Amino acid sequence: MSFDTTLFKVEVTITDRNRAFWVNKSWVSSDLAPTIRAADILVTPLVEFRPEHEALFPSGTTDFLRALKSELPEQGLVVAIDQDRYEEIALHSKQIRWPTLMLSAVILPLLVNALTEIAKKRLLDEPSKHATIEMSVIVEGHRGHCIEIKYNGPANDLAKTLLEQSDACLQMAERDVKSAKRSPGK
Repeated sequence: MSFDTTLFKVEVTITDRNRAFWVNKSWVSSDLAPTIRAADILVTPLVEFRPEHEALFPSGTTDFLRALKSELPEQGLVVAIDQDRYEEIALHSKQIRWPTLMLSAVILPLLVNALTEIAKKRLLDEPSKHATIEMSVIVEGHRGHCIEIKYNGPANDLAKTLLEQSDACLQMAERDVKSAKRSPGK
């Protein structure tokens, strides 16, 4: 019997999951939409993760949000779903799973520091958990382009990886989008 375990994986893609994408979802009311547009940090659900549920959050998201708010009290933190539609799913694993976060590149260093502190505390509280974190961060560039960094790896590499990939890949994404606009026939 073969047993495969992911030790470290990073995937960076250009994404159209910008604020307009989240505002136009069926689980977002017209009352919530302006708050989503103005959020410093947007907490987004897993979309179409299970066919019978439109949007889900990993189990423990509320605890994670409480910790994130404690680390970043000055930042506007908004969950991109109406409260009555919020639902968590238990994904049994020894990994720490956090929800997808969306923010501007300007705020990323603050977020990285907060995530580092949360990870340290979490691993001290639950030493039986592997020091592996799985999460995604959608970073908005200066020109409105977004990249998504999907991270699955050691807690101690999270900060460095998010910052390095954001710096390198946002520039590449903006060049790619700019060149695609110049040559629409391709």
